[in-house]
Amino acid sequence: METNKYMWHVWGEDMEGKSFKVTGKNLGNGDEKTLVDSELEGPNNKADAHTPSNMTFPSEGDWELEVFADGEQLQTLVIQASHE
Repeated sequence: METNKYMWHVWGEDMEGKSFKVTGKNLGNGDEKTLVDSELEGPNNKADAHTPSNMTFPSEGDWELEVFADGEQLQTLVIQASHE
């Protein structure tokens, strides 16, 4: 599957330099993967912190993403990955 670039924006005090992680689970077949494991950089586009990332989904389908900053879960998203 193709790798794509994503920019993550985070709001909150003192987020620069904190850990940032995105884990994913394919809801159809159970594949699990850590998609992003990085550190937050400074302000960008009016967000308090940001980090660019490259993500590759190992299989097609609906993926549940859990987004963490500084060890705290910020959000859960469901996206659809395809090989188009």
